[in-house]
Amino acid sequence: MANRQSQDSPLRAEIVKAARSHLDVREDVSKNKDSRGYIDKFFLDGVKWSQSDRNKNKDASWCAAFASYCVRKAHESQNR
Repeated sequence: MANRQSQDSPLRAEIVKAARSHLDVREDVSKNKDSRGYIDKFFLDGVKWSQSDRNKNKDASWCAAFASYCVRKAHESQNR
């Protein structure tokens, strides 16, 4: 069995912290974007898409991009 990090690991806490800091993000109705630009940021900073990639894939669901963004931010905060 793979060695798993403790449920109370510092990295896990940072992932949850990053996610909680964006609980107020709301998608504009059926548009895969929000008025403040956070959803684009999740794709650009989380998935590391270029702006061109994002423009070509405006209909891409953003849930995985959000998760990737939270993990990347947590790793950055842990200097990993």
